[in-house]
Amino acid sequence: MRLVWALLCYGISLASQAAQLSLPESWQLLALVPRQSFSSHGVTLSPGEHQLLVRYQGVIPARSSSDFDETHTSGPLWLRVQIQGDGRLQLAEPSLADGQAMAAFAKAPQVTLTGEGGQLLAQQAVPHKGFVLGTNYQALLEDHLALTSARAQPTQAAAEPAAASAVAQAPLKAGAVSEAQLQQLFLQADPALRKRFVSWAIGQL
Repeated sequence: MRLVWALLCYGISLASQAAQLSLPESWQLLALVPRQSFSSHGVTLSPGEHQLLVRYQGVIPARSSSDFDETHTSGPLWLRVQIQGDGRLQLAEPSLADGQAMAAFAKAPQVTLTGEGGQLLAQQAVPHKGFVLGTNYQALLEDHLALTSARAQPTQAAAEPAAASAVAQAPLKAGAVSEAQLQQLFLQADPALRKRFVSWAIGQL
């Protein structure tokens, strides 16, 4: 009971912490994992790891009403971001002076994360074929993450085959897991899993 109450309080404290991530006008936020509501130029992220799909779109306004704007659009870019707590974060891009610089940048976009409350762990272009209109970017991001995870699994399995076998064959006994071990496992889980566990634990009282 004491442990469940402590975990519940911890979950409430996590919910009150969040980082505000903003994107410049030339960038669009397309999808998020874990899923949550967001706008194309900003989102509130809770502590933990988040996967983002973004896209660059640089525009040079037309000089006259009879001309079209000059637009340079990149393919989707995957970002892996770790949020530590409260703060304000911004995606930042290099200074692009003209259309030629924008066109070159759109072919190989790279961003940095500035501010406090989080850090950018990785970024990678996501292959995408077909028309931009009608693209399900949430599905595109989730497919990319699934493919990345599948590629990493053989390496992980080869590194610890004995440990995985031992865990699978040895059933847990009552009292085998200490309170400290359970707390450690809880802290290692992502925010969505923590919330599900707290809801389940309350139902066991």
